[in-house]
Amino acid sequence: MNLYQATSIIKSKKWGDLTVHWFVWKRPDQRDVDSLGLKSLSQREFVDECFSDIELEELRKYLKDVHGDEIKTNDVDFPIPEDIMPYRMIGEGGGDRLVFLSNDADYPLPFDIWGHYSLFEHTGPQDDPDFDILITNDLVQTAGGTPIGVSDGEIPIEMLIQHLQDLNRPADPNQNPQK
Repeated sequence: MNLYQATSIIKSKKWGDLTVHWFVWKRPDQRDVDSLGLKSLSQREFVDECFSDIELEELRKYLKDVHGDEIKTNDVDFPIPEDIMPYRMIGEGGGDRLVFLSNDADYPLPFDIWGHYSLFEHTGPQDDPDFDILITNDLVQTAGGTPIGVSDGEIPIEMLIQHLQDLNRPADPNQNPQK
């Protein structure tokens, strides 16, 4: 089984060149990984998020035609380390961010693609009290103002900003009393 990883460079006014690591979030059919001798959940998740030959070419064509982006690819080497960290297990928070490519309007691919990028690799206004709001605004304006993963009217920027503000509020000590 040939598997691949894919990345794109997205230009950001605030953050410079952001490397987005694309991965398959969900497929219509589960990939058969039993024959690969994978022992850990993280190995199975990693293999599941990698691209097949066909998926890679579909991603390449979509990013080029719709967003004008190129991708770089790497072959996945076997054996897979047991302690590998799949992108889907990293999540968002701190400087880690996700791009929901499959949320684009008129997204045609039969599998959902998400992307991960880290702001820890870049310089930016981390000391700004509205750091997360700046990051979210930047994501929506990435690629020349074309939202990637935020379709027109589907997720308003105001909702994203409100969500980030809610996350930054101090916890109510009465909600989760410490024992």
